[in-house]
Amino acid sequence: MRLWIAISAAVFVMFSLSANSSGQTEEVLYAFTGGADGGTPYSTLTSDAAGHLYGTTYNGGAYGAGTVYELSLGSAGWKERVLYSFTSGDGYGPYGGIIFDGQGNIYGTTASGGVHGGGTVYELKRASNGTWKEAVLHNFGGGESGQAPEGNLVFDDAGNLYGTTFYGGMNGKGVVWELLPQTRGDWSLRTLHTFGSGMDGANPYAGVVLDSAGNAYGTTWIGGANDSGVVFELAPTMTGPWKEKILYSFSGAGPVGGLIFDAQGNLYGTSFDDLVFKLTPSSGGEWSESSLATVAGSPESTPVFDGLGNLYGTTLNGGTSNMGSVFELSPATGGAWSQVQLHSFTGGSDGSRADVGLILDSAGNLYGTTYAGGGTGCGGSGCGVVFQVKP
Repeated sequence: MRLWIAISAAVFVMFSLSANSSGQTEEVLYAFTGGADGGTPYSTLTSDAAGHLYGTTYNGGAYGAGTVYELSLGSAGWKERVLYSFTSGDGYGPYGGIIFDGQGNIYGTTASGGVHGGGTVYELKRASNGTWKEAVLHNFGGGESGQAPEGNLVFDDAGNLYGTTFYGGMNGKGVVWELLPQTRGDWSLRTLHTFGSGMDGANPYAGVVLDSAGNAYGTTWIGGANDSGVVFELAPTMTGPWKEKILYSFSGAGPVGGLIFDAQGNLYGTSFDDLVFKLTPSSGGEWSESSLATVAGSPESTPVFDGLGNLYGTTLNGGTSNMGSVFELSPATGGAWSQVQLHSFTGGSDGSRADVGLILDSAGNLYGTTYAGGGTGCGGSGCGVVFQVKP
């Protein structure tokens, strides 16, 4: 089984919780069948101003190569619409979610397929008749530009796209890349960093986050001083690769999810050995790591904040049925954090294996996906669901 990530977006709102999960209500908004509607969603959701939800499925669709889908709420409940079905020639198996630009165009990646078989970066534009037209912005091929982009994308203020690949690069351990729009309408890829040299990290599942100065931060699954993954920073240079700094090397199991900033510039993330961690910068440029909590069940998700500083995430395993869970961490006096399990997946109709991040709406409801459960398709384990957890 592979492990996957996602970076989530949120509307920061207070989410008031009880001391146990009994006050929480989980609702399945949509259960995938693995057919034309898609199946096995590994991606974090994205929402628009109208409250519609968007994501990707790894397989299913018209050609079995995955989909980009939309969920909208109507009088009869939530309805799914497939915006695009991949053909394999233009990409296969999207793991990361999607992001929008200012004009409402959609961007994302596929982990394989494309001209060279190493995955793609794609754009979807809405036509006047409501359909979406796809354009491949870059085809990965396993060379210096990398192979298998699996994390979410992020824009900078100039409209450039940033992402990572899990494989490829000069050392075969993945890269961080930037995609720049050109005046004639095409895009040019630039490799910012190649992993796998010396004590460097290796094989990043997640994408990167940017600070106000344009520095990029992310995680790798392995590599580093203990070969258990790292948190890294990349600083822009005038030409050539960016300057890398290792902020922290893990000693247990590495991080699958990405990072999130708080208002003070601290970084937060999760690692596969049940750790939710915080990295705090000092005036001298060094970073110190501290553990916020141990969350049983192998958290793989990028955490997300609400407006009061509570953190939310998911676990791959754990919970009452060992099928994954949704959790909340709240800051308490003395620097401690209290933990509440909001939902424990059963592996049945409510889904199982929630390994990506969550988003929140203006009422404080949480939304996410599981890549299994919800039915009997996809080999009997279910093809996954989109769920909501209400306060």
